[in-house]
Amino acid sequence: MPTFDLNILPIHRINGQESADLPGLLALTPSRKAARGREKDNLIVYLMLSGNAAFSNEELAQVNHNAANIFYQSPGSLTSAMRKAAENINAVLLERNLSTSGRGQYALGLLVLAAVRESQCTLLLSGPAHAVWVGEGQSRHIHDPALSGKGLGSSQNTQTYLSQVELHSNDLLVLCGKFPTDWEADLLGERPPASFDATYRKLTYTKGDLHAALIQPQPGRGAITVLHVDVNAARQPQGQ
Repeated sequence: MPTFDLNILPIHRINGQESADLPGLLALTPSRKAARGREKDNLIVYLMLSGNAAFSNEELAQVNHNAANIFYQSPGSLTSAMRKAAENINAVLLERNLSTSGRGQYALGLLVLAAVRESQCTLLLSGPAHAVWVGEGQSRHIHDPALSGKGLGSSQNTQTYLSQVELHSNDLLVLCGKFPTDWEADLLGERPPASFDATYRKLTYTKGDLHAALIQPQPGRGAITVLHVDVNAARQPQGQ
């Protein structure tokens, strides 16, 4: 089975302001301390919050890191480890919501976990989040809120929806909380998929707020690179 490096481009615009960083995005390779069964799993955590409760970027990063630690400390079944990570985020958001409900404040989490092992990408969605995979001659829009629920932090029950795609070199994978209608044609209408840079440019032509991660696998050894765009210059991704 082929092993891929993953290039990730954050797409983030709020109130017309482009940002090179995406709060709620975390991408990790397994450490030597990973539990049995997690040694070959790369993990991408995408978490978007909706609601009126304020979370700092540091708080959001800590939520993601704690969930990722639980994933890598959970031996055995991959899907069980992914569910445990989602349950941890749900517990944190639920506790926060219960403590702020008297002030009318709440936050719901729209979560996508992507665990990549060799060419297999297992996806867990919780809340009405979206994942779009575009390959050579085919594509899938993965979104089923009837199964994935209203969002993390809404109840003690953590609703999740699992799916899987097989990755190939130069495929595209997009994770997002809200899916702009323009993206339907930009992503699902491409045969074959456009280049990484061209896809980024097309997706960012869309007006309004954007919060997404654009991912492309390339032949490699399992490395992850989060790229950043110089938002004050031409939209040309730069490595970090």
